[in-house]
Amino acid sequence: MEKMFIVRAVGVDELGVETPTTIPMKQAEAPEADLIVEDLDAQYPHLKHRVVEIEELKTPGQVEDWQHSYLGTVMGTDSQEGDLDKKNA
Repeated sequence: MEKMFIVRAVGVDELGVETPTTIPMKQAEAPEADLIVEDLDAQYPHLKHRVVEIEELKTPGQVEDWQHSYLGTVMGTDSQEGDLDKKNA
């Protein structure tokens, strides 16, 4: 059975500027930090990455809460409020 994991990583450029990233992953076993770093370094060779946290979301409620909080960050709170208005109508 697949589980949901949230990986938080940081990429650092040659000037020391840090760029945080959040990666949702769905897989059977916990992801390996070394493989994630290797993959990110290959995709973004100008940055050196490190995994800060790997969090397993254990319940459907946790997954839904994370999705709503993440989408609110990406799309802004206006889209969330509009979605809630539609649900309550």
